[in-house]
Amino acid sequence: MESINIFGTDYKIILEPSNSNNPKIQACNGYVELYSKEIHLLEVMADEKSYNDLDLFKRKVLLHELFHAIFHECGLSEYANDEVLVEFLALQINKIIKLVNIANSM
Repeated sequence: MESINIFGTDYKIILEPSNSNNPKIQACNGYVELYSKEIHLLEVMADEKSYNDLDLFKRKVLLHELFHAIFHECGLSEYANDEVLVEFLALQINKIIKLVNIANSM
């Protein structure tokens, strides 16, 4: 089991098999338990119905859940529940980092 440190707090990363009996993971690709400090990710397997780039999809799901935890650990719990903001950041973070790097090099 892996873990990741978010602003001084360790979160366990738990991979849930696609046939998991966990009702929370059956409705999504991942979720975060903010108070037990766990990030649950569905183990998506390649098949004819899956995404073309599974690694990219898995990273996006992990980033999405990390942003929930980041907002929570910063004391911004109202943003931790904002799915639109969290999804935006998960999808755009690489572009944002590139812009920051360009700005830092000016």
